[in-house]
Amino acid sequence: MTKAAIASRCGHSALVRKQLAKLPITAQTLTEVVETSEDFAVRRVHWAAECFLEAGIQPKHWQIVKQANLKAYIAAMPKVEAAIATVLDSFLHGGEDRSCITE
Repeated sequence: MTKAAIASRCGHSALVRKQLAKLPITAQTLTEVVETSEDFAVRRVHWAAECFLEAGIQPKHWQIVKQANLKAYIAAMPKVEAAIATVLDSFLHGGEDRSCITE
């Protein structure tokens, strides 16, 4: 969840956006709970892999990217690329441990 989404749901988006420096506890809490775009994308990759696993489909790279709804620049981020590679590798090794998919 993003900082903007949290602030918006609380009804204080302008305050958080403009006065966050005056709200140190809020700023610290947001730092602890906000998810980066890259982390969100990794979570989506694992979700997409789980969908394919449940359907019994061995996906290709582009299918993971499409199912996870990733833009090209997001899919190219190092952590996201690594997550996609790990997931695809787990599908290639069939019956072996697929715990990486549900991380």
